Order: sequence, then structure tokens, then C-alpha cells
Amino acid sequence: MVTKALSSLWTDRCDVWVRENLKNTGTGRTGFCEKLLLKDVPCRVSYTGLYPVTGSRGAARQRIKSSILSLGASPARGTVKLFAAPGVDIPPGSRVVVKREGRETAYHQSGVPAVYPSHIEILLELEQEWA
Repeated sequence: MVTKALSSLWTDRCDVWVRENLKNTGTGRTGFCEKLLLKDVPCRVSYTGLYPVTGSRGAARQRIKSSILSLGASPARGTVKLFAAPGVDIPPGSRVVVKREGRETAYHQSGVPAVYPSHIEILLELEQEWA
């Protein structure tokens, strides 16, 4: 019952990417390749103490952020948390691309999922460069 109620809140969608070792047969060197693990997973992203730059107020938030940075102050840190169904398996270190209101935002996973009977919660960090 709780899972059904929570799933009605999952209005976002996400794709999950993992990195795999791939050996180049020509050179014998091993490198990484990205592999799509999960596609179009229903989810919800929650922001605490951090304001995403989306929607009609996004431009105003971006101006405030730019003003703070120009004054030499560091922006407020916050938490980004992904909620999904309990059966969704997102390995630590995955790249998660969330689709919300026609926009895509890339995150990298910062931790191991917290698993509950009704849902999972995963802390994410905004991707600057997936290193």
C-alpha cells in the first residue's frame, strides 16, 4: 500500500549508466566504456537546501547564484536524493540522468542505496565531469 502511494509521486524518469572495463584487442590496453544499465525508470528527485535551476523561477535562481559567486562567497551546499521502487538496483558509482519537465540533469552517485520495504533512496551529486 505504501509503495503504491509513493509510486504516484514518482513523476521523474531516469536512465542509469555504469562503466565497464573493456580490453582493446589491438593494443591490449584496458579502458572504460559506458553501458546503459536501466532506461526510463520511474523516480523522484528531492532537493534539500539546494535549489535546482528549472521552471519559471530558474533564471532568478541563476542570477542569485551568479551574484553570490561574484562576491567571492561559496554557494550553499545541499542534498540531492533519488527515490525509486525497492526492486530497482542502481550500483554505487553509477551515472544517473534524470528527466524532469523536459529537461535532463546528470548526476553521479555518491553512496550505497538505502533500502526500505517501500522504496530506495540514493544520494546524488550534480555531475560536473564524470571522472
